[in-house]
Amino acid sequence: MKKRACTIRKYGIIFAAAVCFLTGCANYGADGTKAMEEGDYKQAAVSFEQAAKQAEAKGKDATEAYRGLGMAYYEQKDYGKAQESFQKVIDLGGEKTPTLYNLMGICAMQLEDYAGALSALEQGLSTAESAETLAASKSEEAVDYSKVIQEMKFNRIVCYEKQQDWENAKSAVSEYVNQYPDDKDAEKEMEFLETR
Repeated sequence: MKKRACTIRKYGIIFAAAVCFLTGCANYGADGTKAMEEGDYKQAAVSFEQAAKQAEAKGKDATEAYRGLGMAYYEQKDYGKAQESFQKVIDLGGEKTPTLYNLMGICAMQLEDYAGALSALEQGLSTAESAETLAASKSEEAVDYSKVIQEMKFNRIVCYEKQQDWENAKSAVSEYVNQYPDDKDAEKEMEFLETR
């Protein structure tokens, strides 16, 4: 079964742009953002690492610099370092978004840590539900995480399959197909799982 990964570059640029405003290290953050936009992920990593170091040295919030650093590593397919950077966002109290957990789940899948991936994906799904509930209670416009949620639910099926947890895989694919009936890949997965 193939993994799904949404258009991560779009997220990277959004995360990176936030660095300029939130870290207090505008020069390095701006350089990292520009490098991300230009597809120079090695330079982006260098800039975001500098932004994180500078923010920490000044006692400022470095979470967005680590988020940008994680995206730069992710784009370079260095999933171990990307995962470490994303975890640093959480450890430092940064915003825990469904997108962040989805990226952590994808990194874990790439590293063949399917239990870790499932944990991250479940956290992401829980965070998405909480975000929707919070926005509804405050009468605010909720961020649309629908594509990210769909991707996490599909990747959850992959993780169960990779662990040969056929019962949970069958349950997850059944739930998925009921929610996303037009997804032909999921229909194929359902057929495959029926033979298990």
